[in-house]
Amino acid sequence: MLERPQKGANCELDFDSFVGLLTEAQQRRCDTRTPATRTAAGSDADAPAVPALTSAAAPSDVSADCDLDDVDVNADWCQLFTLSSVDQNVVCYIAGYICAKLNRRLSCPTCTATYIASKEKQKSSTALHTILTHARQFDWAKYGLTVPSPGLYEICSAMERVVQMNIEGVMAGPSVMRCLTDVIRASVNLESYNVDCCCSEHQQYWLNHAVAMYLRVRIHHFVKVRNRELKQLAEKQKEKKHRPKPSRKTKKVKHL
Repeated sequence: MLERPQKGANCELDFDSFVGLLTEAQQRRCDTRTPATRTAAGSDADAPAVPALTSAAAPSDVSADCDLDDVDVNADWCQLFTLSSVDQNVVCYIAGYICAKLNRRLSCPTCTATYIASKEKQKSSTALHTILTHARQFDWAKYGLTVPSPGLYEICSAMERVVQMNIEGVMAGPSVMRCLTDVIRASVNLESYNVDCCCSEHQQYWLNHAVAMYLRVRIHHFVKVRNRELKQLAEKQKEKKHRPKPSRKTKKVKHL
């Protein structure tokens, strides 16, 4: 999702500064260990090298700020792990897009005023998940990107956790959008979040369309990446199939 599109490009190249920054931050997080872990493992020199876990649901990614005693696993399981730095920035980027897109659909003047106030309030946000959005605030852009409010960002983060845990299992079956929507409704209490970019009268309308738009973006991206992987696999198999076989004389020379 950080790559520049081949056709119809409307963005500039990120080069490697943004990705390098996130990689460095992620590496520092992986290298940090709690005192209890150090005591149990002994000194760093004696401890065996353990590869870093990169899975989104890895135990090392459990948020330290989350009080597990207050978590209902049946309803709040999607809160038991945090997203990677890249995922957080992409979620923020998509959340801002959804916010701006839905605001153009609503003809309510109160919603418009609320959205503008929320956009101005979050414009100077210094949160880490807004790095990508701030990096793409180009001077030539007509409207500029929208930095979502903390409540909207948390909604999209919860939906992203649900998508990561379930999209592989539902993509092979029918009604992918409906299945993911049902899982989100069952595991994320959307009404508990504060949506400050629309009026109270249209909050339910806003939430319903936000879920649909987020899932549409994620399903489209998943299918695009999967089709690219299948195309590359087919090309490799085709190349391997048509590769000329080495002659006996060549094999004999190689073994001399």
